[in-house]
Amino acid sequence: MTGERCRNEYMRAFTFLELMAVMLIISILAAAIFPAARRLRQNALRARASSEAACLAQAISAYRLSLGVWPCQTQNAVDTTWTTNAHIMRALCDNPRKEVFMETPACSQAGGEFLDPWGRSYLAAMDENADGVVALQASLSGLMFCTNVRGSAAVASWGPDPSDPRMRIIASAP
Repeated sequence: MTGERCRNEYMRAFTFLELMAVMLIISILAAAIFPAARRLRQNALRARASSEAACLAQAISAYRLSLGVWPCQTQNAVDTTWTTNAHIMRALCDNPRKEVFMETPACSQAGGEFLDPWGRSYLAAMDENADGVVALQASLSGLMFCTNVRGSAAVASWGPDPSDPRMRIIASAP
């Protein structure tokens, strides 16, 4: 009876090789899934940044249509790019008519600035010379961001990697 009980317990246990095989399979699956999950997360962050930039560009354009001036208008004959948007956000939220042009989640704001998913301030530019083209020009740690966008207002994000121009996100409003 004792020998039979030991044999049944032995038959129910996993061998070291079986455990190693299961761990190997789990490792292979994890190695295949994690890069795909990371790509999905980056795509979701890019989509969020694109949506937020478009909303901010629309809010800036709506401010201009409603009040007749740009938020933080400089009265220049050239387009102005704001590399920090705290002044613009303040103007959008605290304007003379008390209109709400854009609602932002509190988690996206730091010091009054509207931040992209990577923690950098959105760039905002306005067509102050009224030529229908917005000149977006900014620099970050020696990197340049120079592009012309059709529309009255443009908002951009440096994206996940500021050194890669292909990763930058730009939205404009008519």
